[in-house]
Amino acid sequence: MVRTRQHFRADAVPAHRRRAWRTRGRARRLASGETLVETLCTLTIVSLGVVALTAAMGYNFTFARQSRDSSVADTLLVAYSENLQTIAYEPCATGTTPYAATASAALPTHLNGITVMGSGTAVGSSQFLARVTGVQYWDGNTSPAGWSSSCPSGGDPGAQRLTVTVSPGDGLISRSLLFVKRQA
Repeated sequence: MVRTRQHFRADAVPAHRRRAWRTRGRARRLASGETLVETLCTLTIVSLGVVALTAAMGYNFTFARQSRDSSVADTLLVAYSENLQTIAYEPCATGTTPYAATASAALPTHLNGITVMGSGTAVGSSQFLARVTGVQYWDGNTSPAGWSSSCPSGGDPGAQRLTVTVSPGDGLISRSLLFVKRQA
């Protein structure tokens, strides 16, 4: 005798068996939930992501402040050097430093919320210290031009190279500029 495979129609299976099959499938799906270990691993990964984002935002704020300070310092540096060009030329003399007394008159004062100081100690990012940090004297040579940190023996030939430095009170940056001031 040959056996044939029987195919059941859905309505041919008794209802109590169909319910049992459905209940077993639902129980398997419900039993495949997350365990406590999986949940803790997920929470740890998400927490590390939040900490990394918070740290990145902190760095972003620091870089933004440094960028702002750099921009303000550059503006002050150019304004200060332009103002120094307008004050009278001070020839070198033995024992004196040119522009030590008159440089404070050239401090820029046109920026809102920014305090520019010529001496002392700046505090915070809204105070800037602007100073003439170096004076070099032309030695009279033209090819190549030579500069000396002391007054030439033949007297002041009429050109000085000034180094101007501006830095905020928080000390994160410092900007310097060299320019030549000539005797009129």
